[in-house]
Amino acid sequence: MKVLLLSTDSQVFNNGSAVRERIKEYGTLVEELHVIVYTRPGFKEEIFGNISLWPTNNKFRAGYFRHVYRLARGIIKNREDWVISSQDPFETGWVGYKLKRQFNIPLQVQVHTDFMSPYFFGMSWINQFRAMLAKWLLKKADNIRVVSERIRKSITSYIPHLTDKIVVLPIFFDAMRFQKAVSNNQYPEDFLILTVARLEPEKNLSLAIKTITDLIYQYSDKKIRYVIIGSGGEEKRLNSLIEALAVKDRIFIKQVDASDLPGWYKRADLFLLTSNYEGYGMVVAESIAAGTPVVMSDVGLAGEVVKNGENGFIFPVGNEEALQAILIKILNKEIDLEKLKIGTKAMANAFSNKSAYLESMRKSWDSLLR
Repeated sequence: MKVLLLSTDSQVFNNGSAVRERIKEYGTLVEELHVIVYTRPGFKEEIFGNISLWPTNNKFRAGYFRHVYRLARGIIKNREDWVISSQDPFETGWVGYKLKRQFNIPLQVQVHTDFMSPYFFGMSWINQFRAMLAKWLLKKADNIRVVSERIRKSITSYIPHLTDKIVVLPIFFDAMRFQKAVSNNQYPEDFLILTVARLEPEKNLSLAIKTITDLIYQYSDKKIRYVIIGSGGEEKRLNSLIEALAVKDRIFIKQVDASDLPGWYKRADLFLLTSNYEGYGMVVAESIAAGTPVVMSDVGLAGEVVKNGENGFIFPVGNEEALQAILIKILNKEIDLEKLKIGTKAMANAFSNKSAYLESMRKSWDSLLR
C-alpha cells in the first residue's frame, strides 16, 4: 500500500516535533508514504527510508493547488495500491478530491475540527465557505476519519447517511511521556493556571485573560499566576491586553521547547482551555495524562475525556460568569483539587497505546483498497 498524505502542518519538517514523529510511525504501516505539505518558501524536500516530504513553498496560498497537482503526477507512477488522505475537508480535501478524480484512486478525508459548530461557522466568511465545502466533500470521500465522538455526532446529525463511512480515531500521543514527567518547579509559591494553545481568535484567550485578571485582583492572597504557552497571530494583541489590565507581572505568554512542555503540565495546578471550538484538543489529553485537572469550554474532549466533577469541569462556550464561578470554587477550596487529580490518573490509563492506534490507522487505509 502507498499513501499520499496532503497536509498544511509545516512542523513535519522540524526534527523532534510530534507531527514528524507521527509521520515516522505512519511510514511503518505502508510501502511508501509521501507527504505534500503547504508551506511558505524556505523548506527543502526530505527523504528518509520510505517517507518523502514535499513542501510546496508557495508565496500565496492559491498556488498550493497547482503545485500539488504537479508533485502528485510525479509521485503516482501507477494507480495500483494508492490511497490519498487529506488532513482536512477544506483546502486539502478539495485537492484530494481532484486527485481522486484524476487518478481514480480512493480518498480518505480527515476531520480534526468541528466545522458544524456555530462558533466555527460564525468566525468568518471563509469558515462559512469551508463548512459548506466540507459538507459537499465528505459525500465524495470513500472514507472519513474523525478524531472524536463529538465530531462524528456533529456530522451525522446533519448528514446521517455518512455514518457507515466514518471511523473515529483520536490522535495518538505518548501519554507515558506526560505521566512520567517531573514538575519544572516554576513559581513554587503560586497557584499556577496553564494554557497551551495557538494564539488565534478561535482559542478565545481574551476570555481567559480577563477572567483571571478579575480573580487576581479579588484574591491577591492566593498568588494566582497564569502562563500561556504558544505563538500565533494574536500574540501582540494579547500582550497589549495584558499590559492594559496591569497584570504583566502575573500573566505571561511564553514559547518553550516541546521537550519542556511535560514539566509545565506537571507543575500546573490547573489547565484552562477557553476555545470556541475544537475537534479533539490534544492539549487537554496531555494535561490529563500529566495528572493536572482541566477546566474547559464545552468543545472537543469535553464529556469524553474531561468529565464534570471527576477530573475537571466544563463550562458553556464563551460564558465568563460560568468560568469564573468554577475558578472561584476552586480557589475557595469548595472543589477538592486533590480529588480531581485522582480522577485524572484514572482517565490517563484509558488512552490508547501506540500499537493499537497504528493498527487502526492501517486498517482505515487498507479498507479503501478492498
